[in-house]
This record gives sequence, C-alpha cells and structure tokens, in this order.
Amino acid sequence: MALTKLEQLIRDRIVAENWSLPKTPGRIALENFTPYPKNPILTKFFTEIGRADILGSGVRNVAESLEKTDRVDDVILDLMKEDNVISIPNIAQKIERGITATKDRIFNLKAKGIIERIGANKGGHWKVITTARS
Repeated sequence: MALTKLEQLIRDRIVAENWSLPKTPGRIALENFTPYPKNPILTKFFTEIGRADILGSGVRNVAESLEKTDRVDDVILDLMKEDNVISIPNIAQKIERGITATKDRIFNLKAKGIIERIGANKGGHWKVITTARS
C-alpha cells in the first residue's frame, strides 16, 4: 500500500498544534521545562475541583511514552539479531503489539537505516545495521 506524501512526511514524528504563541520557542527539554497556564484562573479552578492534571504532566507523560517506544524498538532489534528470519507476525506477538503497529515500527527502523531486509518477504532475512540508540 503506497503512502501519501503527507503520510511520508509525518510518519516519523509527532505533530501537535497549539494555536497560541509559545512562551519560549524551540524544542522542549524536561530539564529546563517550566509549564505555565494560558488561563491561570481556569487552571486553578479545575485543579482545585480535581478536574485537571498537574500542570505540565502532559509533557512528562509524552516524554515517558517516547522512552518506552525506544525500548520496544530495541526489543525488535534484539529479536532480529537472535533470529534473522523471524516473521513480522512473530515479532508482533512477542512485543505484544498488532501487526500493523509492528509493520510501522519496522518501516521506521528501515527508513532510519537501522535495519535492512535482504531478499524477499518469504525466504529473505533481516540485517541489523546499527542499534536504535546509536
């Protein structure tokens, strides 16, 4: 199945839109991240009645999720190193993900030059070129 141009552009990143101007431009780093509410009065109200998370927790949750994502890629690479003819359905089962999600991860690993498929889908094998964290 061919990907559209838009899917090819955004397949390897998370896109988030915020219709207000950022307080500080550039990338967010947890070490120097300081959350600030756009509307402090509403933020305080919803926090006090228990209807809002702690300010800035979303950024921390996304960062933790991305770390877990990296670990899943590491497991895929380990599986391919142990058995270079392992099938995508077997990988999906071992990492407890769906086949489509597993194919997407493998697609991204190929696009980053971390793995390569040598030969056909049936009868071919995986070649791990480098590790995901290099």
